[in-house]
Amino acid sequence: GLKRGNTIYAGIIRARLASKFSHSAILIGDTLYQSTFLGGGVHETPATPEILSQYKLSTEFGDDALALKRFQERRGFKYDWFSFLAFLLPGTYRDAKRDYCFETSKYMMGGEVHGRETPETLLAFMLGIGA
Repeated sequence: GLKRGNTIYAGIIRARLASKFSHSAILIGDTLYQSTFLGGGVHETPATPEILSQYKLSTEFGDDALALKRFQERRGFKYDWFSFLAFLLPGTYRDAKRDYCFETSKYMMGGEVHGRETPETLLAFMLGIGA
């Protein structure tokens, strides 16, 4: 799912990405899988009704078993502040042992992460029109 967010930080991300969304997560059952700074990186969180109300959730996408396997591969990765340099400077910056939310979501959906991921690249991937 994609989240707009209402914090100053979320507003900065939305403005820099030129997007209505500042965060993404994967919902499987009653658990949300995501990467957040405050959560310490890639982790899972119980999906309460209050939390779910903040997301625009898509229909089911992909294979839950594969998504959970891929989550386990990334579980414990720290939050990837370094990749945000790609949003500020020319070039591609990525720490392969860290993830930010859009990277975690795309990887769990079966995609490969090669560069900057955004809400729009996730949507394009889901529609089959992006790598």
